[in-house]
This record gives sequence, structure tokens and C-alpha cells, in this order.
Amino acid sequence: MKQERKMGALIALAGAVILWGASFSATGYLVERYNLWTIMWLRMIFASLAFLFIPSLHFKAQRQRGDWQGLLPLVILMPCAYFFLENTALVFTTSVQAGVISSVVPVFVTLGAIIYLKERVKPVSFLGLVLSMMGVIALTLLQGGENQAANPLLGNSLELMAMVCAAGSMLLIKQFSHRYNSFYITRMQCWAGLIFFLPGLFFLGPNFFTQLIIKDLLLLLFLGIGVSFGAFLLYNIALERMEASRASMSINLIPVVALIFGWFFRGEGLNTPQWLAAFLVLWGVLLSQGLLTTRRLTKYRA
Repeated sequence: MKQERKMGALIALAGAVILWGASFSATGYLVERYNLWTIMWLRMIFASLAFLFIPSLHFKAQRQRGDWQGLLPLVILMPCAYFFLENTALVFTTSVQAGVISSVVPVFVTLGAIIYLKERVKPVSFLGLVLSMMGVIALTLLQGGENQAANPLLGNSLELMAMVCAAGSMLLIKQFSHRYNSFYITRMQCWAGLIFFLPGLFFLGPNFFTQLIIKDLLLLLFLGIGVSFGAFLLYNIALERMEASRASMSINLIPVVALIFGWFFRGEGLNTPQWLAAFLVLWGVLLSQGLLTTRRLTKYRA
């Protein structure tokens, strides 16, 4: 049973990373047609509706007095503050610089897990973390071809704050995961995002529904049900079953998946150095998860 639980965590983690990585191509297409706040609000609408089809018995919580003092910051940090800060950051800085900064999330989570959650991290996991960070930085810098940032100091500061929010949310989810299950926490996040991104309703515009073609609707459904509902739920399941430090180290795979989907679906070119950088990220993540130290995945041990 314990072995199956670990395998389930890895599968959930892989699913979340793939869905998050695929979301960049979908979002990149939609922001060319619609307001970003509208996209985010519709995502939260579809994600919240998806929970109506989940039986109530899946939402388990052992409430204690004063829990709101931790749960409220949890949902404010992610998705509200995180998406607001990151989207605002990209107005002032380039995605290349933002991509480099995003690689520090696993570092923040790992340090927080060691200090606050008393997790023990093996040296090989630290090595994998460093290798994956190097790969993300190289992969991001190799993209090139961007205009100069409007205000890099402000933009990069906002991006760093977004990463702090992401890390703080992950640590809080792990802290409460023994009493509030992943379905309960993910539903709270979706409801909070639905309220926070409500201004997106007013950016719909009079021609929104006439411009909304089937492709756009399917992409919005994917972002809402597949990502805001599915990816968050899968990642929260992984956090329930494994250490926060190890779960966060897989986050660095998201730029790799995003680049592959961009290459496959949007025709964005990939050169040899980028493939090598992507391989370095994959190697580092597998090393941090201990998957390179066993002969078979089914015999994985922490």
C-alpha cells in the first residue's frame, strides 16, 4: 500500500506538470484574442463547475478552530496573488528574465520545508535541484529574440514576489494536507480565484460571444477543467503523499513541457542547445526524485 501511494504521487505529479506545461501554448493563443482577466475568470468558472460533479464524500476536512488563519493566506497566495503578480510582471520584464526567476521556486519550497516542516532532504536531491535549475536558466536564456524590458527592476521584483507566493502556498498546502484533502483545498482555491478575477466579467465586451469560436471554447475548457481543476488537484494529491521539497523540484520541468508543446502545436523552433538544456532539467528532476538510482520505476524507494 505504501509503495502504491508513492507511485500514485509520482503519476499525479507528472500529470500536473504536463497539464501546466501545455497551458502556456493555450494561454498564448487566447491572450491574442481576449483580455487576460476574462480568460482567468472563465477558467475559474469552468473549474468551479467541475466540482459540482464530484460527490461530496470526496471532500474531507477535519476542521480545527483557527484554521482560517492559514487557509485564507493559502488561497490568497495561490491562485490570486500569484497570477496577479506574474501577469503584471510580464508587462515590465521579458519572459526570458521571468523564466530564470521562476526556477527558484523549488529552492524556496525546499528551504521552507527544511525549516518549517522539518523535512530531511538527501544530498542527491540537492544535486538534482541544482542541475534542474541550471537547465531551466539555460533553456530560458537560449530563447532570446525579445524586446528590451520596460522596467526590469520592477518586473523582476514582481516575478520574484510571485514565486514567493507560489512557494508559500505549497508549504501551507502541505501543512494542512493531513486534515484537509486535495479535493477540499483545490475547491477553495478555485472559489477564491473566481471571486478575485471577477473583474474579468466586465472585460467580456459586447462581441465576446460572437467572436468565441469552437476552438477558443475548447481551449478555455481545457484551461479551466484541465488545468485550474485537474492540474491543481493532481499537484495537491502529490503534496498529500510526498514531501513538499521533492514535489516542488518537479516544477522545473514545466518550462520544458511548455517548450515542447510550443514546438509541436505552434511551430516554435527548438535548436540543439535547447534540447540539451531540456535534457539537463529532466536529468536533474529524475535525480531529485530518486528515479535514477533504481533499476525499475515500480521498485522506487524514497
